[in-house]
Amino acid sequence: MIGIAILAAVIIIAVFMMQQGRRSDEDNRESSLGNGIYIVSSEPYTGPFWEDGSDAAVEDIWSLKIVNSSDEDIEYLKIHAATAEAEGNFEVTVLPAGGELIVLESSAAAYPQDAEDARYDAENLAFFQEERSILPEQLTLYGQDNWIKAENISGEDIAGDICVYYKNLEDGIFQGGITYRAVFPGGMAAGEAEEQEVLHYMKDTSQIMYVTYDQE
Repeated sequence: MIGIAILAAVIIIAVFMMQQGRRSDEDNRESSLGNGIYIVSSEPYTGPFWEDGSDAAVEDIWSLKIVNSSDEDIEYLKIHAATAEAEGNFEVTVLPAGGELIVLESSAAAYPQDAEDARYDAENLAFFQEERSILPEQLTLYGQDNWIKAENISGEDIAGDICVYYKNLEDGIFQGGITYRAVFPGGMAAGEAEEQEVLHYMKDTSQIMYVTYDQE
């Protein structure tokens, strides 16, 4: 009987801990935008302003941390936020399934004092309709700080512009809704290699997200 009582107590404690864990996970998810996308925190941000590529210094502006827990890659997401005191818009491009990202308010609006009461709505959401690719059978890509090199290994000339899209990360979290782009204009002959200087690409903190080229 004592053994049964102990076993029952262990089961009750385990169930309680599981419920607490689920409740904690729910509490940490500040707001659901639907489709498996969550805003997990809202914080004041001080540092370089990523969203327009200027890296201008900003202080105490509105930022959100977003998690894409769906099994689809986000191509574009626009979020509208509203409190009694303020409104804000946040734009995200390229957030892979399972990825986390910090996005800054698009106009560098100040962090509102009543941000904890904000309401969030996904005004536009588009998932990639085709799988993202860095086209490894057509191109070999090399990256160093502030430049990207592409080599055409396809065996055929590429006639249209080649675009390499990349984002920056810190501790595994994408920094900014912005996705940067390096363009190799005018295509590339078979076997040819070209370099482009790119301000925001850093070997240790940047990740190439996908590559496209125009079919002409």
